[in-house]
Amino acid sequence: TIESQLPQLDVVHGPKECKECKELQTAEALLRSEEEPEKVAVVEVEIGSSQSKATPRQISTLCNKAYGYRRLSESEARSRLAMGDGGSNRVLHVAYRNGELVGCCSSTLQPPWTPRSCGHWGLLSVHPDAQGTGVASALIAAAERRLLDAGCRSIQIEYEFTASDPDSERLLQWYEGKCGFKSGSPPPKRGSEFRCCRKKLDEDSVYKSSGEVVTRLSRVSLSEASESDFNRSSDEDELERRAVKMCRVS
Repeated sequence: TIESQLPQLDVVHGPKECKECKELQTAEALLRSEEEPEKVAVVEVEIGSSQSKATPRQISTLCNKAYGYRRLSESEARSRLAMGDGGSNRVLHVAYRNGELVGCCSSTLQPPWTPRSCGHWGLLSVHPDAQGTGVASALIAAAERRLLDAGCRSIQIEYEFTASDPDSERLLQWYEGKCGFKSGSPPPKRGSEFRCCRKKLDEDSVYKSSGEVVTRLSRVSLSEASESDFNRSSDEDELERRAVKMCRVS
């Protein structure tokens, strides 16, 4: 996903009369047809780097189109790509189809707000013309495979859920159903809440795309990743506090 994606933090928020509402709608569009992707060309997913075919401007433009607002600046995209030049805690997975950029997704081996060996993925963005064709599934599969191969034993995501909202219900079914994430409490029957979800990560639980995917991974172990690779903003500090509070259920 799919994250409330405040700048620099990969989290998902529910429907509101603000940019979080647009983000939830974006997530819904991404997942609308993911369960049965049509037969289309192979999706190739790589760890983005400064040498990637996709430019920072192209990635920024794609993310902003997918979310419907200015989610990622060109300089932020450049910084995220550069993280893939060496052993890095957080990287950007970049998806291509027929050589054209169609999506991206981040994965982090050790965010500052998760338990040891608990990874994280987010910033799930797919070009509007490619949504519903298996690109999102391919990106999540690549992100979770990287986390598993690096030594992570669990994954955490966060999103905001609003009771009785069809889009929120659909996201809950996908995150806490098909993707296998579990929260420490059932969803609320009224109002909204910030849901912190995790799942154990192994060969049985790692997400697998139903489409044909070619993945190029950067082999970095959890022990080699440095916390300095994960650059945080004031928004991240606030979201971390919320995530830590919510996650004290395990």
